[in-house]
Amino acid sequence: MLVILSSNAQNLLIQPQKIIIDSIHNRYIVSNFGGGGDLVAIDNFGNQSYFVENAGMIDALTIVDDTIYGTAWGGKIKGYSLETGLPIMDLNLSGEGVNLLTGLTTDNLGNIFATERFGDRIFKINPYTREYW
Repeated sequence: MLVILSSNAQNLLIQPQKIIIDSIHNRYIVSNFGGGGDLVAIDNFGNQSYFVENAGMIDALTIVDDTIYGTAWGGKIKGYSLETGLPIMDLNLSGEGVNLLTGLTTDNLGNIFATERFGDRIFKINPYTREYW
């Protein structure tokens, strides 16, 4: 159960959009629409810390293996290592006419499915090969 108590601690949430459970590292990760798309980690006590500042992840999140993926401005899917916070993927779908991706989910094979906010397509992305269709 996530409980964030009011305290004197710094609030790093700027227009938070989505939250996902990183059960391996015993934390929640939140995407911020504002503030450069920071990813904020929250522990079970409600303590916040930057997981990745200026990550560009403004909306949906999903986890595949040891990587967190999220939607970014300009029809991009970005990925960061859950261990190190280092960038793993920056896939640009704007060449397909995508402006804004808003939904992400995964299947049991690790494929990522992304939906357009203002379109009518669903993209299936293989995060290992970066192929999509």
